[in-house]
Amino acid sequence: MNDGEGADPRRPVADDLRRVVARLDALVASTGDAEPWLAPTDRGGWSAVACLEHLSTTAEAASRRLVAASGREGRLVRSARPRSWVRLFVRMQEPPARFRTRTGAAFRPDDRVELDGALERFRRTHFALADDVDAIEARNLHRVCIESPFGPLHYTALEWGLVLAAHARRHLWQAEGALEEARSRSS
Repeated sequence: MNDGEGADPRRPVADDLRRVVARLDALVASTGDAEPWLAPTDRGGWSAVACLEHLSTTAEAASRRLVAASGREGRLVRSARPRSWVRLFVRMQEPPARFRTRTGAAFRPDDRVELDGALERFRRTHFALADDVDAIEARNLHRVCIESPFGPLHYTALEWGLVLAAHARRHLWQAEGALEEARSRSS
């Protein structure tokens, strides 16, 4: 993240979300058929397509929260840097995964989905979320307060975007692992 004076803090967050889509597109280009995307892992983990569905559901919920909160300007939480506990949480979200938590029922993926539909939904939801971050006035990124759906935590819009981008990178890493495992089983 660029803390430079006068730099638009939305850019790195929105760009991170768009880079996640580019990473997915590269992953799609490197795999031939849909079969490995649909295979769950040997350890009972999510298939690659289930990871995409989870991320799409999360992005839709995040977008709704961001849009709803963007009209309510609160007090200034912090200047240009996320709070230390948020930076730690973002670091913990980054791949490789260092811990696992149970996913709430509302965010559990439907792995019966077709690959093409999951890819289209992922692209649409992540581009929309990046656009929502871009739409918030730069001065409000540190004033808009968003309640986490996962507990009694509140984030600024900037912090929320950082957490979501790290979460997306984590589950794309998980999807890459599921694809690699499926490919190694079939060879």
